[in-house]
Amino acid sequence: MLGILQNTTGDGAEWQLHASDVDAGAERLLADLDLPVNVGELDGFSLHPDGTRFATSIAKWPYDIWMLEGFE
Repeated sequence: MLGILQNTTGDGAEWQLHASDVDAGAERLLADLDLPVNVGELDGFSLHPDGTRFATSIAKWPYDIWMLEGFE
């Protein structure tokens, strides 16, 4: 089984591709993914039949920080 995980430990890339062997209960890191920093979520995952590439979709959430001064 393959999956994309968000790494929140602070070590390594934020998004990573992992493989899980359900029968053995083992998981391993396959690759770090270089996704934009403002990725909000991922949806869908489709592995190519040759096993060398996959497709997914991401949602990017652009946020702005506004500082207003002079209001009472």
